[in-house]
Amino acid sequence: MRLEPDCIPCAVRSALREAKIFTNNRELHKKVLRETLKIIMNSDWNETSLNLGFKIHTKVRKILGSKDPYSRIKKEVNNLALNMYPELKKIVEKSDDKVETALKLAIAGNILDFAPYEFPNLRKAVEKVLNEEFAVNDYLIFKSKVLKSNTILYFLDNAGEIVLDKLFLETLIRERGEPYRRITWVVKGGPFINDATIEDAVYVGLDKLPNSIIKTTSNGEEGTGPKPNSLEVRKWIRNHDITISKGQGNFEALEEEKNIFFLLMAKCYPIANVFRVKPGEMIIKYST
Repeated sequence: MRLEPDCIPCAVRSALREAKIFTNNRELHKKVLRETLKIIMNSDWNETSLNLGFKIHTKVRKILGSKDPYSRIKKEVNNLALNMYPELKKIVEKSDDKVETALKLAIAGNILDFAPYEFPNLRKAVEKVLNEEFAVNDYLIFKSKVLKSNTILYFLDNAGEIVLDKLFLETLIRERGEPYRRITWVVKGGPFINDATIEDAVYVGLDKLPNSIIKTTSNGEEGTGPKPNSLEVRKWIRNHDITISKGQGNFEALEEEKNIFFLLMAKCYPIANVFRVKPGEMIIKYST
């Protein structure tokens, strides 16, 4: 997905928010804004907003002198979701369609995104999704395929959200009556806003699910993994029975690939327009 005009103010707000979360130093805030605007002015508007985000936030981390400005926030939202986990598990267990309910909760977790949101509220998102239907609804195709598949490639999005992804996979395993032969979790190979990293995945216990492995894709820096739209990542997709992609960033990187289920909440007008939905609505879309 290429840059849209609405992506630019969002990118600027995201950079400033990262600086404010890390420090109260107004001079650093100003420097972050100046350098962000330089990057935007020198960028090719035919690139994706994800690539622009990689450039901006790599620069922001250097300006702030921090490898991971969101480290405290990520731990907080991981703990928030872990504390809610028993309550959410009960909601799934009491539901008529456990897979659908766990799926909705996993999409609710997509609200824990500090790029577009300043104070995301997971509890309100959970209440919202449980009372709404999917605006784009390929759920029946998904349920049929995901319960029959033996290997899953799962592109994770944000810290905190990954706790609900864990609950979702645990539900799938129970409903199919046996573990998957392989679950491959994909996280960022280094910090990028509040996206999940290996440390987050291990912290919430994703590596404890049967036959799980963790792979990484690039955060825009060398040595952090292959680019999300690289040939290597395409091989991963072909080598799994089914691929699940969470969130807008992964959609932007993978939208042209086949046999992927995109699970997300439309958080901005450019994404909402792609799917012909309203901002805030839930999407489960099968890419054929």
